[in-house]
Amino acid sequence: MSKRIFSCLWIVIFLAELAFSGGIVPPKQDPNNPEYVKGEILVKFKDETQIRRSLAKGVQQTGITAVDQLNQKYQVEEMEKVFKDAKPHLTKPLFKDHQGKVHEVQNLDKIYKLKYKAEIDPVEISKEYANDNNIEYAEPNYIAQICVEPNDPYFDQQWGLHNTGQYHLEDADIDAPEAWEVEKGDTSVIIGIIDTGVDWGHPDLVDKVVSTGYDFVNNDNDAMDDNGHGSHVAGIAAATTDNSIGIAGVAWNCKILPVKVMQSNGTGSYSDVANGVTYAANNGAKIINLSLGGYAESYLLRDALENAYTTAVIVASAGNNGTSAPFYPAAWSFVIGVGASDVVYKLVPEGENVVVVWYETKAEFSNFGINADLYAPGVSILSTVPLFHPHRYDYASWNGTSMASPYVAGTAALIRSKYPDWSNEMIHGQLVYTTDPINGYNRLNAHRALIEIGEPQLSLYSYTITDTLPGDDRDRIADAGETVEMVFDIQNTWAQAYNVEAILRPHSYEDTCFVTILDSLANFGGGVSAYAHVNNGSNPFLFYVKPSTPNNTDVYFDYEITCDGGYSWNGTFFIKTQRGIEISGIIREDRTLTNDYLYIVTGNVLVDEGVTLTIEPGTRIQFCPEKYLRIDGCLVAIGTEDSMIVFTSNAQNPAPGDWYGIRFTDKSRDAIFDANGNYLSGSIVNYVEIEFGSGISISDASPYIEYNFIHDNYGVQGTGVESSGGITLVSSSTSRVEHNLIRNNSNSRGGGIYLYNCNGIPIIAYNIIEDNMSESGGGIAVYTSSAIITQNIIRGNRGSYSGGSGIYGSGRNLYIFKNNIYNNYSSYIPSDAGGVYLSQNVNFINNNIMFNSCNGVVFGYNFEGRMDSNNIFGNDEYEIKMDDSKNVNSLNNYWFTSSTDSIDAWIWDYYDDFSLGKVFYEPFETTPVVTAPGFLYQVQLNPPSPIGCEVDTFNLIFSKPMDISVQPYVTFGVCDPWTQHIVEGDWIDSTHWQGTYTFNLMTGDGINRLRVTTAQDCEGMEIPKDTRFAFVVDAAGAASEGFIAQAGNGRVDLSWHKPEMIDLMGYNLYRYQSLTDTTFSDTTLVNTSMISDSSYTDLTVQNGTTYFYMFTAISTDFNESSYSQPVSATPRATGIEYLMSQIPKEYSLRQNYPNPFNPITNIIYGMPERSYVTIKIYDLLGREVITLVNENQEAKYYKILWDAKDKFGNNVSSGIYFCRIIAESDNRIFSKTNKLLLLR
Repeated sequence: MSKRIFSCLWIVIFLAELAFSGGIVPPKQDPNNPEYVKGEILVKFKDETQIRRSLAKGVQQTGITAVDQLNQKYQVEEMEKVFKDAKPHLTKPLFKDHQGKVHEVQNLDKIYKLKYKAEIDPVEISKEYANDNNIEYAEPNYIAQICVEPNDPYFDQQWGLHNTGQYHLEDADIDAPEAWEVEKGDTSVIIGIIDTGVDWGHPDLVDKVVSTGYDFVNNDNDAMDDNGHGSHVAGIAAATTDNSIGIAGVAWNCKILPVKVMQSNGTGSYSDVANGVTYAANNGAKIINLSLGGYAESYLLRDALENAYTTAVIVASAGNNGTSAPFYPAAWSFVIGVGASDVVYKLVPEGENVVVVWYETKAEFSNFGINADLYAPGVSILSTVPLFHPHRYDYASWNGTSMASPYVAGTAALIRSKYPDWSNEMIHGQLVYTTDPINGYNRLNAHRALIEIGEPQLSLYSYTITDTLPGDDRDRIADAGETVEMVFDIQNTWAQAYNVEAILRPHSYEDTCFVTILDSLANFGGGVSAYAHVNNGSNPFLFYVKPSTPNNTDVYFDYEITCDGGYSWNGTFFIKTQRGIEISGIIREDRTLTNDYLYIVTGNVLVDEGVTLTIEPGTRIQFCPEKYLRIDGCLVAIGTEDSMIVFTSNAQNPAPGDWYGIRFTDKSRDAIFDANGNYLSGSIVNYVEIEFGSGISISDASPYIEYNFIHDNYGVQGTGVESSGGITLVSSSTSRVEHNLIRNNSNSRGGGIYLYNCNGIPIIAYNIIEDNMSESGGGIAVYTSSAIITQNIIRGNRGSYSGGSGIYGSGRNLYIFKNNIYNNYSSYIPSDAGGVYLSQNVNFINNNIMFNSCNGVVFGYNFEGRMDSNNIFGNDEYEIKMDDSKNVNSLNNYWFTSSTDSIDAWIWDYYDDFSLGKVFYEPFETTPVVTAPGFLYQVQLNPPSPIGCEVDTFNLIFSKPMDISVQPYVTFGVCDPWTQHIVEGDWIDSTHWQGTYTFNLMTGDGINRLRVTTAQDCEGMEIPKDTRFAFVVDAAGAASEGFIAQAGNGRVDLSWHKPEMIDLMGYNLYRYQSLTDTTFSDTTLVNTSMISDSSYTDLTVQNGTTYFYMFTAISTDFNESSYSQPVSATPRATGIEYLMSQIPKEYSLRQNYPNPFNPITNIIYGMPERSYVTIKIYDLLGREVITLVNENQEAKYYKILWDAKDKFGNNVSSGIYFCRIIAESDNRIFSKTNKLLLLR
């Protein structure tokens, strides 16, 4: 296995989704910033590595010098095996997944968790460890979050098992009763529930658990569920069925193994999840259910699952984000991924009426694609939840793929019971191929999975081309004129197949014009077992590619695969042919490169003087390393928008700077234009993609460069020419560089465009120059040159040394006007400019300079030009910064303020450093400069911030008339990238756009930031991305109306109005106390499990203390709203509670209550002064049963409990017992005995 390093996104383990919950969920997390356990990493050493652990001065040693140096560097103080009982495989087992792919089971014995002292990000430390040759992979310890009819009384509510129409559509279920007629399951088949634990005492689960399992959170053998999710999952899979209690589980007689890997707040580490999987497999689980997952892979978790797969079928939920993005572990091929199905309706016209038609399909929230091999009911699923005090709900309906997964796990257990010898792959195929079709998806049918006999399912998994016959070039590409061998890899994904054959044919007459099939029949041997792959390597297909076949032609083939039993499968695929020509040297006469050939430049190419090289649309030219194309004559490269010409690297893994670019010399023919500026003749590069080279270099030449995509180039130095990353113009060039996309290029000067000693006044206009990098002039660098730079979008570029990450402008006669220069950034050096650096003769007029880092404009050496009529604001450091002693006029600019004090603060000049010149900025504009490109000017909210639970209107005002055919993209959110919520709307007029959004509890309270992009002004200039405008959302506060707290004896009863949320799952309740008039205690969580309804009783209060309460709402994706407004209550003591608050006037031992009791009773006693107190329980024979109190105590009343156990923790039998108190003070001794009656 190759060395691997893991750096993944935050993994969210999707728990259940609606109605009640027994679990607390964590606060909202940022999915773009994965969380991990601080101070820990996970490291897997290579199998052959010898580890000799020891401790030296508190630092763990391994006996491996390089690793020990890292341990010393980061102060690794603990090093423990993740899988403590793991042993290495003498020979690594192999297994096949559902797709027939063979996997090698990895060893787990050399995976360690390292705990270190250094305060350094685990991601960075993991990278360093992973680079060591002794280590296979290293990764942070990421944190995961929690996605025959029986007589059970709630069975009629379990529509997923048996839908008689109670959930909209009859028979939209898994046919469980029919399945139970065939198989009820075997008690030897155990389902491992890897989750938040299981309430193994629940009446519908207590008889199904094989043990109390294991808790990897607290490292004990009690996997009790303190959240609720795991119990809900366990009940769906295998609740006790036909027991006249509650619900029915799918796997009627099968057993459950609880494994707790998630904390009560719904989070857990990857190492705990991996340990849980291994524990389940090692303790007899034949089926493992993981109703959890995330969008990033973990090598640790995969290693654990691969080992578990050798003995157990693994089932996992597909995730709840409605996406096809890979969601792990469900996306792994050997895991059965389960999506959620639902019953929904559509309105269908019927005559003059409209009728409601119900149908089954994928649940809206369910992930799909590679994540879901099949689907199962996942909406309003009733199942078991823990008996949490004080609510004592024991059943609840939730939504989610977490609920769908255990349907499949339970059915897999029934199949394993009926067919104990079947392989995991056979069970996988049986589940998938016996499903019912539901609107383009496939829903589980447990009955069919148990009764239907498997059939072969053969498919073309892949094919390979071999061109190793005499005359072939052995490049594994079907070249014109070659005879090619083709080998099929055929996969069987279900039952055994015999005498497999395949036939290859041309797809159509057209394809016979390109190829001739010489051998069309292949035999794959006598039999293909379930989930095996076979190929025809011993008798490949053979075909001949005709010499006239054009380059890059798609040649289609039909195939038919057959086997015994009359089965056949047909399909079509295509290959791309190549017709390549190598070129190098001097082109001495006119030549045209056509798109029916591939051209490979093996040596430098020179287009001679007076010669024209024409390149047709769609032509591809690939350059070998360090080769270039030099133009001394004329280059006419005109592609189209749909068929661009491509200049690229010939390397297998291309990289910027592989080849040395296109070079126009002073001998080349310049472009000629008519009086209206239209191209007539001469050198032109139009609709061309130039990548992985050194871009275009133009020296004393003037080609027309238009509508090109120039990206991922690197300016190579020392090659005899000045070279930018993208485009370089030198000397007397008058080129027009227009409408190009210049992206991700780099060079020491001018990452995107570089002008050097250019006096011909070239025109650089209408380009998008973004994400380029250079020491100076990340976007454009101009050195002692003349040019017109206008109407460009210059954004996201980086300058790392001498300023001007957007533009570095040092000109002789340089005009920079009407450009959008924004979001450029640079390393912080005092002279750096995030936007623009200007020196010498530059005219900088009508530009927008916004949101750059760190300064807007820096005036450098001997600036003599104009900076006039620009919009400048929102730059990180200063709007203008002086870097020279000469005074500068910067007039008629708009600063987004009319305050001279503010403008003075935004300028760094003489008044901040006496060695610098002054900036004279008056007069200035008090409204936006309309001759500059448009931008977002104002945002008005109605009603204004703060916003509650309401519909709010967003009014966007722009600086000038905009193109109303282009809608802005308006979003907002509480964190970057500010796109969590979309605002829909339309133009009111050319400067006013209006949209609305309905805010609720889950919108995200606190400071939200608006993001506006894509709007264009009437000159086609796109506005700068704008995230300036922030507003406050207080939806939770607005939802606090009706929040009431009523105090009682040692209790506070709270209630509130249920908010209008379709995805509401429950609530959390928080409280704090007032310490003084101005200080308050910390806010703490009151409930130990998530509150499912809109009321709660707090019994953990002290009488006479005032408490302030706030609630939050929790949605089905486990996001938590902001706090409500607080309410307060002060509980008051009465009766016993009042008594307990007083100081006794005399010694007492009150009669216990209740009495008789079973098994707990209360004992109250009091002392008027400090005393040494002993309280003991005796039986009828006078033998001491237990000592309850034996200590000094202050004067007050006390209440203690006796639970009818002796001093050894054993339950005592029914009968009469005696409670005796002896209290001794300095003044007296008090004793008293009361009789207690225990009735069990």
